[in-house]
Amino acid sequence: MISEDGLALNLPSDIQDITGKFSSKQPLFIKRDDQIHPWISGNKWRKLQGHLEHALNQDYDVWISFGGAYSNHLVATACTCHHLKIPFVAVIRGEENSNPTLRLLKEFGATLFFVDRSSYRLKENGAEILKLLSNYKNPFIIPEGGNSSFAETGLKNLATELCSHLFPTQQKYLCVALGTGATATYLAKHLGSDWHIRIYPVLKGSIWILKNRQI
Repeated sequence: MISEDGLALNLPSDIQDITGKFSSKQPLFIKRDDQIHPWISGNKWRKLQGHLEHALNQDYDVWISFGGAYSNHLVATACTCHHLKIPFVAVIRGEENSNPTLRLLKEFGATLFFVDRSSYRLKENGAEILKLLSNYKNPFIIPEGGNSSFAETGLKNLATELCSHLFPTQQKYLCVALGTGATATYLAKHLGSDWHIRIYPVLKGSIWILKNRQI
């Protein structure tokens, strides 16, 4: 266990051999980033780490981020802010409603700010969100999904953990889901030439992401 500025995180996460669970002739492993923390886990923590390291050295009075009504990124960010006693505003795409994810955000002390889909697409350039930002002296804005250059820090650490593991094969294939493209991009940058990344898009417009990020 390590303590990341007040967070109890299980790092480095385990690499589990799951070959026996499948009828595969090739060895199969899974990186158990889901075990890092009950709520701050997976690539959500990896992408948040660099944002956290940056923000703790600045004088921000609030964190603000964006997501849908079922956003795991918003949950991870809200939980992080809750433990570190940082005010957090979650800008939610769509009409005001209630579901387990939104109730969890409230439990972590997040302020929920709902905007219609057209305003949401404009993010901090839209009138509604500009009005929200005007309420704070120095807000720290984290893009949707934690997709910024700060995400590279944690994903570089993930690549280091993968490279330090002794796998039984020389050529290695890593399967990665593609949302915003940040995880695949920075893993591709920091993994060695003996790694081959297989990308599985999960959102509309993923072809555009692949072309523009040049993964």
